[in-house]
Amino acid sequence: MSHIPHILVVVSTASEIPLREGGTHETGIFLGELTEPVEAMHEAGFKLTFASPGGKEPIIDKHSYDLIYWGFSKKRVNQAKVFYESLLNKGLAHPLLLEELAEDPRQLAQFDGLFIPGGHAPMVDLLHRNHLEDEAPNEQMGRILQFFHDSQRPTGLICHAPAVLAAAPNVDGKWIYQGYRMTAITMLSEFFMEDTPLMKVIPGHLKKYPTQVLKEAGAILEQTNIPMRAKVVEDRELITGQDPYSAQLFAERFVEKVNTFIKSQKA
Repeated sequence: MSHIPHILVVVSTASEIPLREGGTHETGIFLGELTEPVEAMHEAGFKLTFASPGGKEPIIDKHSYDLIYWGFSKKRVNQAKVFYESLLNKGLAHPLLLEELAEDPRQLAQFDGLFIPGGHAPMVDLLHRNHLEDEAPNEQMGRILQFFHDSQRPTGLICHAPAVLAAAPNVDGKWIYQGYRMTAITMLSEFFMEDTPLMKVIPGHLKKYPTQVLKEAGAILEQTNIPMRAKVVEDRELITGQDPYSAQLFAERFVEKVNTFIKSQKA
C-alpha cells in the first residue's frame, strides 16, 4: 500500500491578545488560513490530526468572515463555514494535548508534516506560553518545531503564525531557523488594521509584530506590500504564506512539498 501523508495541524485556542496600550483585543485563528490549506490536504488524501494547548477547540476570529478576505464571495465564506463544521467532527473539537505531544517523540514520528494556521491567536499561546501573563516562550511548541526541523519534515505556517517559529530553541548558541528565508504579515497590513479608519479593527496596537519577532530571531523576511497579492516562500523544510490572500497558493505548495518529502523517503 502507498503511504498516506499524515499531517499534524497545531491550532491556537486563544480568544484575546494583549495590547500595548493595555487591555486586550478579541481574536482567534483566521478561518480561511485554516480551511483553505486543510481542505487542500483533505482533497489530496492526507490524514489530519489536530493538537492545541490544553486540547481545547480553537476560536475563529470574527473578522476572518469579512468578504474582503474571500474575493467578496459569500459562497466561498459559507463553504468554508460548512467545511469548518466538518472538521469539528473529524477531531478539531477534541484536539490532542500539545503539552503531551511535545514530550513524545515516538508519537511525533508518525507525522510527515506540520501546519499552523494564522490569525493573531498563535502569538498568544503558541509563540508564548501565555502572552496574557508574560512573554515567556512556549517551550513545548519549540520542541515540536525542533523535531520537525531536525528530521527536515515540511513545516508550514501562514500570516501571523510564522512568528511562532521564534519559540524554537537555539542549538549551540544559534536559532535553528537562523538565516532561513520566510514571509509573514507585513507591517503595512498591521498599520491598516490598527491605524486606518476604513480598515481599523483593533482598538490599539500589538506589543510586537511577526516581522519584528522574526527579524530579531534571525530570519530573512521576504514580503510584498502589493495589496491582496499572494506571497509564499520556501526554504529547506520550511514553507510560509504571507496573509489570507496567500492561503490558496500556500495550500497548493504545501501539498506539493509534503508529496515531494514522501517520495524522497522512498528513494
